[in-house]
Amino acid sequence: MLESSRSTFKALGNKSLRKAQEASSLACAILCVLIGTFLAASIDWNSVKPLQGVRKGVLLAPMLDDRTSLEAALQALAIAESTHRSNRANASVDSLQRMAIRIELDGAIELSRPILELRLFRMGNPQFWQIDPNDPNSVPLPLDQINGSNRSASLVQLKPVSSTKTTIVGVFDTYAKWKPKAYVWDVGQLPKVDTNFERTGGALFGAFVLLSAFSFLIGVINKDITFVVFAGWLLTSLRVAAMNGGWDVFWLGAAPSEASHLIALRISLALYAFLTIALFTLVFPTEVKSLVDRLIISGLSIVYLCLAIVAPWMLHADFSMSFWALAALGLGYVLTKVTIAVLKRPTRVAIWYGLSWAAMILGLLTEIGYQADILEVVTKILNAQTGAMAAALMMGVALADRLKTEREARVAAQSREVLTLRRLRDYFRASPIGLFSANIDGSVTFRNPAFDEICETNQAVASISLYECLSLDKQSSSILFEGNGATVECVLKSKNSHKWVSVSTLLSNGQLEGQIQDISERRAAEATLTHLANHDSLTSLLNRRGIDTQLSNAIEQYSSSNPIALAQISVDRFKFVNDLYGHGVGDEVLKEVARRIQGAIRSSDFAGRLGDSFLVLLNNCDRENATLLCERLRQFVSNQKFEVRGVTLQLTASIGVVQLSTGIDSNVAVAAAAHAWTDAKISGRNKVVHLDATTGAIQDYLAELRLISKLSQIDLSEQLRLEFQPIVDLRGVGKPLCFEVLLRTKNPEDGNPSPFRFIQAAERNGRMSQVDSWVTTTALDWIKDNLPELGALGFCTINISGASINDSKFVENLRGILTSYDSILPLICFEITESIALSDIDATKRFVELVKGKGCKLALDDFGAGYTSFNYLKEIPADIIKIDGTFVRDIATNSANLSITKTIVDLTHQLGMQSVAEWAETPECIRSLELLGVDFAQGFYLARPMSPEDLLKYAKLDGILLTEA
Repeated sequence: MLESSRSTFKALGNKSLRKAQEASSLACAILCVLIGTFLAASIDWNSVKPLQGVRKGVLLAPMLDDRTSLEAALQALAIAESTHRSNRANASVDSLQRMAIRIELDGAIELSRPILELRLFRMGNPQFWQIDPNDPNSVPLPLDQINGSNRSASLVQLKPVSSTKTTIVGVFDTYAKWKPKAYVWDVGQLPKVDTNFERTGGALFGAFVLLSAFSFLIGVINKDITFVVFAGWLLTSLRVAAMNGGWDVFWLGAAPSEASHLIALRISLALYAFLTIALFTLVFPTEVKSLVDRLIISGLSIVYLCLAIVAPWMLHADFSMSFWALAALGLGYVLTKVTIAVLKRPTRVAIWYGLSWAAMILGLLTEIGYQADILEVVTKILNAQTGAMAAALMMGVALADRLKTEREARVAAQSREVLTLRRLRDYFRASPIGLFSANIDGSVTFRNPAFDEICETNQAVASISLYECLSLDKQSSSILFEGNGATVECVLKSKNSHKWVSVSTLLSNGQLEGQIQDISERRAAEATLTHLANHDSLTSLLNRRGIDTQLSNAIEQYSSSNPIALAQISVDRFKFVNDLYGHGVGDEVLKEVARRIQGAIRSSDFAGRLGDSFLVLLNNCDRENATLLCERLRQFVSNQKFEVRGVTLQLTASIGVVQLSTGIDSNVAVAAAAHAWTDAKISGRNKVVHLDATTGAIQDYLAELRLISKLSQIDLSEQLRLEFQPIVDLRGVGKPLCFEVLLRTKNPEDGNPSPFRFIQAAERNGRMSQVDSWVTTTALDWIKDNLPELGALGFCTINISGASINDSKFVENLRGILTSYDSILPLICFEITESIALSDIDATKRFVELVKGKGCKLALDDFGAGYTSFNYLKEIPADIIKIDGTFVRDIATNSANLSITKTIVDLTHQLGMQSVAEWAETPECIRSLELLGVDFAQGFYLARPMSPEDLLKYAKLDGILLTEA
């Protein structure tokens, strides 16, 4: 805990120290900029001072005409002053024009030879007058002695006066229309003034050019376009500052024309704006990532470039209007983005960049204020020139700080990379996977300790061959050394062991990079899982999945020269073993049976367990050999007693074997073997029954299975159809029509089973609910559609199987079906067998409540067969009792059946039910039923089952169409 606290305090101290260092660096940089700006602005303070500085009342106005008299000059100046100097704004800067100027000086001019300097001015044909405003009667003194121009300004020779105020009025030709700065010097000071001008211009030029050259070299050396653009920005700043300060190339001794001077100024301004936008984009790349910002930056850059191209041919007034309008847009955009950057992410780069703009804008505002007569003077500390220099210096600091930030970021990135490389090195050494680099010829150039451990090579040996280590075959080597990310698994044979390894390689820069991993445990686990997936855990024989796999492979390879057979073996009465001795003894019996089966079959055969039974796949085994081999299996199981946990058992086995044919499905083959085993069990047990897959019984059974398997895939209407058998009323003629719905299968010639076998198969396979739903819906649809043609319909019986009654989903589905047929439900009678009703009395009650609640009738079929109990009739409120046909068929000749039938009829009548006699096949039978008072009869003598169309004809003829005998 103490060490942790020390570390925390140390980290906090280092962080505070870094912040203090950053703050002190920022303060020192600001102080250096201020000192540099102060020295640049006061470069002539210790050399020469003017007697008179800039005073208020400097007024410039265009002449109304070409007159050069004092009166004309005073008139033009008076008009300009009365109109707030608007005339000056209307003057064209690109044309030589006659201008008037008035300069008011405070204090006496006591110099012996005073000189008036009009800085930043060039004059032609000048005429000046000196006026004493305190004496209205004084005569203006013409100043004829004009001393010409120095390198920075125009000079006018003044006359000494003792008056406290002096006014100078002049007329001259000039291009310049901006207000000059006026100074009064002694003529002896002029050399020093020129020297001061040259030093100031030289300092400005030298500072900007040196900083520009330095920035350009930094950009070239570091391949950083930002510093190259900054160098160009400095040069354009130099041009603008020099021309605004009057230096430009005049201090070098050159004297270009005023027109060329203005052209250069226009081009410099446009390029300055373009480079300013470019520099801002490079300094703040994250602030201009959006599509809108990129469009604005691109638009401004293109406009400024176009302006620089057309600048030489534009009037200065038009250029100034266009430039300052566009510059205002660019300036507003840049300042907005910089302000947002400083507020959201106040980095040192953003702060210095913002300060540079502040210095530049303040310097420009002082010049604009002076020219607009808002300011009386322009200080040497804060003006356009010092603002430009301060902005350049601060911009340089900002870029230097950016360079420092990028360098720190690179150093941090390098540190992270070094740390990552160290971690990779440690991982490389400690990795349990063998890593290596090899040449294309297979020589290993680099490997980690895990490689030597897996390949059992000596780490001290510098050069080894990958071919020798892996012992790869030719095909694996060609795949592995292609280097396309291939993976090869092979057995690595070493001195001490054999192991499975996985080798992966990738070709990179002519070098083979790879890894090797011991996968012996994985291979063993996969083998174990594969064995568990395909074998029975109790007997170690194949399970159903394994049997299916082997059986499918054998069927695919079936041929007449390679016949196959499938046998199912089951211990007779094995259930009694489990019940008497428990499942533990039963499991031991199964294990012993499995051992005996494995001892009896051939090496080419496969044995598997399927529940309490066993399957044996006999390869290359014809009918005769299969029968002999299965008999041998029966003897192995049956002829020797089982000694299990102190219990001695004498058990036998029944075997069913099927000779398979090509194209048979594995599931069908298993089902056929089970069918053959069932025949063996039915025929007395402890036998071998051999059937052929092509025999009629097996084919019928397989057809049943195929049909049942299709029920969930096809429309039942494609396989099933309905027939109707009339139920005749024995109580008189003209009674309502009654009939029973019977299920039939379509296309029996195509192998479809009989309805009886189909229903048995559907019940065994859990499909009967689906069939009963189809029968009910189809019958109700037909009755509803044909109800007018059926005449006076009494009732229609529909059979429901026991499997469906015990299926709660079917009962709920039936509830929904009946809801759609409310109008005909009183005509519907659902028929269930007596044995079904008694098997689950609770399920039967739920079903009866549903159908009776919907208004339907209920019939009990096959009454009297099985374990009949009259008591349950109280539990099940049936409407109709259908007497089993075994009592009805010989009622005329069998007195016992006659008595039973009479009892049933009397009982039904006493309970308020109606009776239906089935299997009424002879006239004598019909007469006996009539004598007993049976309500209805059903049989071939009365009417055979008929199609829906024939039933409609039967209804129209009032039942005359009896079936043939």
